Amino acid sequence: MKKSSLAQKYVKYLIKNPLLFLLCVGIGTGMFLYLTLSTKLPIIRTYNAHMNFSGESCCLTIDSEDQVAPEVIYVYQDKYQHVITLPVEKTEMRDGQTVFYTRMPEKQTLEGITAWPWVDVPVEKTSLFMRIFARGGRG
Repeated sequence: MKKSSLAQKYVKYLIKNPLLFLLCVGIGTGMFLYLTLSTKLPIIRTYNAHMNFSGESCCLTIDSEDQVAPEVIYVYQDKYQHVITLPVEKTEMRDGQTVFYTRMPEKQTLEGITAWPWVDVPVEKTSLFMRIFARGGRG
């Protein structure tokens, strides 16, 4: 029985000499480590906020003394229906509360949002590797 040339090459390069196999495993492991260490994920905390409007600005106040200065915050009443992304212009600490100042969003984007919405605030960034292995997937 005659073996095909592909089977002969397979036996010659992968079975008799494991160098190519180990090289493929090494390259795969290196790519996995590089991608998981370079992919950054935000750590997000959720707060109940109070929303005030004054002229062209919108003020969201949360009960937290965390020293965060995010670029954007995510405002919603029901996370699965409608989420508004608002750029933060200024962050202030006042009487144990954090106040975010943003530009006034358009009227149609505020449909379904009451004066007490939920706010998701990105507090830090971490690598995918650290999130999976060091923290065990917990935020």
